[in-house]
Amino acid sequence: MQSDFEVGGFHMNSFIRPQRLFTMDKILVRYSAGKLCKSKIKEVENTLIRIFTS
Repeated sequence: MQSDFEVGGFHMNSFIRPQRLFTMDKILVRYSAGKLCKSKIKEVENTLIRIFTS
């Protein structure tokens, strides 16, 4: 949802998939689509904590 972003966003619905984590070098990032709002970041953090402590 656009309301999940402080700045920017996507033109279609998208999902954060915490089960599919990976690392990527900054040089491979071509552009930033936006910045998530603090409440969405906290929701993602809580989900990751739940996954890693299960």
